[in-house]
Amino acid sequence: VILEESYGELNRLATVMIENPGLSIRVEGHTDNVGKPEELLQLSEDRALAIKVFLIKQGVAAARIEAVGLGPRFPINDNSTDELRSLNRRVEVVITRI
Repeated sequence: VILEESYGELNRLATVMIENPGLSIRVEGHTDNVGKPEELLQLSEDRALAIKVFLIKQGVAAARIEAVGLGPRFPINDNSTDELRSLNRRVEVVITRI
């Protein structure tokens, strides 16, 4: 489920991609470290795919969007508290071609 507060940024990303047809991205899904590794990997893939589907629905060609799940491998915090774990549950967008 995409958080409502993310729609503004995602719409802006879709607009930028439509205006720049040579631009390609990789959407990386991340999780915290609580749970079974295979389930965390699937959750992170689902997060990335949700963003890809959103962008496609906005008119961005699917071939320009790679979606990958990275699970808990690249935390931005140490997962020691609920608040820090919540920051590790995220999606990042990387430009792969301009």
